[in-house]
Amino acid sequence: RGEIGRWDVAGAGSAEREDMGPCCQYPHPGPSNYCHVCTRKGSAKNPVIPCKFLHQLSSSCRKVVCRICIQHFKLGDYSALQDGAHTFECTHCSGTCPMESHCHAYTRKNNSMKASKAPRHESTKMP
Repeated sequence: RGEIGRWDVAGAGSAEREDMGPCCQYPHPGPSNYCHVCTRKGSAKNPVIPCKFLHQLSSSCRKVVCRICIQHFKLGDYSALQDGAHTFECTHCSGTCPMESHCHAYTRKNNSMKASKAPRHESTKMP
């Protein structure tokens, strides 16, 4: 637990992301209500910080990361990020999502579902 790993999707890092362009655009973007890493809902006790890509013209990322995860995974100085300067790059855009994050959980679940739905080949066939 607490391990940070790179995505295995091409273009995960911010440099590659700029070359690729946005993966999706939201016409009226708003930050997500839930932390991308731990799925906790943002609250007064555990506020969330939105990704800097939410506030750019392309509005290509709505992900937020909560105070608990920023501090636990040492993703930056939380008090400095609170100033609203929109400088925080979320773990998804930087390609450093912890193994517990939504994207890794979805990938594991999808791979498991694909494996269970794959056709089984018979190794021995009767003539």
